Amino acid sequence: AQALAALEKARALAPGSPEVRLAEGSFEYNCNNNWRGALEKYRAAETDLPSDAQLQYRMALAHRRVGEIGEALARLERSAALNPNDAGGLGSLVETMMVMRRYAAVVARADQHRGLMIGDYNSMHYSLLARQELDVDRSAYLRDFASLPPRAGDPYGLDAAYKFALNSGDLAAAGRHLLDPRWSTVPGLSGIVSDPVSLHRAKLAWLLGRPDEARQFADEAIKYFRAGSWSARQLPVAQMGIARAEAFAGRAEVAVREARAAMAAQENLDQYSIGFVRHSLGGVLIVTGRPEEALAELRKLMAGLVSMTASQFRHDPLWSRLKNDPRFEEILKTAQPL
Repeated sequence: AQALAALEKARALAPGSPEVRLAEGSFEYNCNNNWRGALEKYRAAETDLPSDAQLQYRMALAHRRVGEIGEALARLERSAALNPNDAGGLGSLVETMMVMRRYAAVVARADQHRGLMIGDYNSMHYSLLARQELDVDRSAYLRDFASLPPRAGDPYGLDAAYKFALNSGDLAAAGRHLLDPRWSTVPGLSGIVSDPVSLHRAKLAWLLGRPDEARQFADEAIKYFRAGSWSARQLPVAQMGIARAEAFAGRAEVAVREARAAMAAQENLDQYSIGFVRHSLGGVLIVTGRPEEALAELRKLMAGLVSMTASQFRHDPLWSRLKNDPRFEEILKTAQPL
């Protein structure tokens, strides 16, 4: 409401100006999640602002949401050229290269702009993941991952310690980290909805073969997701959270039904974040004993946009349960740069 009031004032002050068109596009993108509508406004502004780095950046984000990843990459490159000191724009460029599996380009950018990226946890982590894919050196990745500076939203290093334990395959240590009372929520894979700690405790209990404990924590997680006031953009991810919890609780049919519905909703909403939701769908299928369907989703992931690398799938505590099927490795090897 405050953004709309400010936008109306801007329209009154400078009707039809390119800056107002840019603001209108930003309102459509951020407040209405209307990606096509945002692009229409941005294009109207671009005629008079052809060299505005921020406009190029915002257009790129909208192109990503509608699945026009090549156009998004081109505009992010242009934005970086126009304003090479914009750490946020550089981070989005690295992220886009990552989901396109352009690992050499990710490493090159990280090396070139290390001074700008040093405080950007996501970009630094992407560079480590990309280097691991190029060098196939798991021990170097784990060493460098452990030395990353803390994420801005992780002041106590809880998430970093938890993720390191998972990456190292130490489920007992991961569980101990989740007992820390300073947790509020766990950062979600998509960045759209955070997970309750109870969901991750349910996951670890399931992995450790403790079904009663998994069900107890899963039911807590379901209450969290059902009680949330989610935006239209968040709803599919929250629904997938319910599906994941239902899977850990042992209610397979409900879990798969919720997961499929969440996936369908996401496909109609946002093409860029679709890989994160599909990754969770695959996990639900694995937990509920549907390896054939999980492999089918993995094939789609390896053909589309996804920031998770082949090595991450190999070492993921859920996905690695498929490693005895030769098709698992065959599918991972099909991944090519987009």
